[in-house]
Amino acid sequence: MITVPKFVLDISEDEIWLRYIYAPVDPVPGVEEIFAQFVNELPQEPVYESQANPVSVAAYMSEQEFCVSVNEAVAMIERGEAAKIVVARDECLFSSEGFHIASTMEALAHDNPTAWTYKVGELIGSTPELLIARQGNAAHARVLAGTVDRSTAINDRILAGRLSDNPKQLFEHQAAVESLVEKLAPFATDLQVSKKPFVLALPNVYHLATDVSAELTSSTSILDLVGEINPTAAVGGTPRKAALDAIWRLEAQTHGLDRGLYAGAVGWLDADGQGEFGIALRGCVVEDQHHIRVYAGCGIVRGSNAVEELAETHAKMRPIKQALRTRITYRTDEPTNELSKRC
Repeated sequence: MITVPKFVLDISEDEIWLRYIYAPVDPVPGVEEIFAQFVNELPQEPVYESQANPVSVAAYMSEQEFCVSVNEAVAMIERGEAAKIVVARDECLFSSEGFHIASTMEALAHDNPTAWTYKVGELIGSTPELLIARQGNAAHARVLAGTVDRSTAINDRILAGRLSDNPKQLFEHQAAVESLVEKLAPFATDLQVSKKPFVLALPNVYHLATDVSAELTSSTSILDLVGEINPTAAVGGTPRKAALDAIWRLEAQTHGLDRGLYAGAVGWLDADGQGEFGIALRGCVVEDQHHIRVYAGCGIVRGSNAVEELAETHAKMRPIKQALRTRITYRTDEPTNELSKRC
């Protein structure tokens, strides 16, 4: 499914772009008219600063079931069925007041300034992972794999060292890098990969990160790249087919967990095949006014520990949970059974 936004506000360190997407058959409005349309379509209701305290009411995969799935994935890896399998879980959160999406988006952008905050339909979040970007014939990507929760830090330097010196974390990361390079290489006339991953500090976690750049053939569209490299090993696993088959068995067949838009590609493109796409992580799907579903996953490799992986999912869910805002109302009634049944 492709959902095309009408406007994309692109903010970098040194410039701001407002991108307007229109049908080829439509006349192109002037700059002032485009900006006026953008302002008119911004949410008109006031921004509320009331932080939500939602209740987790349901999940397709419980925490205990997630741990079982992690152990099953480790067993598959030890049998040689795959090298890495990314296992995800979900939580359905309920707010009796109703979630206020506009102010939630503002909080996400404020709390995660180095990430890409997105809203496409009912999918919202703030992802730190750039799937692929193309400007002219140049492309670049940032691979994130290998994670440590910053809330456990006694000393940030020591905590970061637990990533860069950990063989398990390095293997998980390298698998994701090699997968991207393999898929990107046929489109590239020149390919550059960081020799060593660096530690990327985010408000909630540390990640191992590697930057990849490529010079592309002129006929390559960013959609060609997205279609080839997504899902990456960072959200699927490796080898790709074996990992995706395992995910289907562990998540969908066993628990009915459908990832839907979670971990898909989210971004923008123009008529020349240029654009920028991230991976839809650190977010949720708005199911209705009172319910959202949050997702998080972990890369499972040989030696993964289920309890540690579960803790990692909590760390990855933290940004969206902390950013959630609720509508201010004066209701005192309890949530109805009908609403709770929604999940």
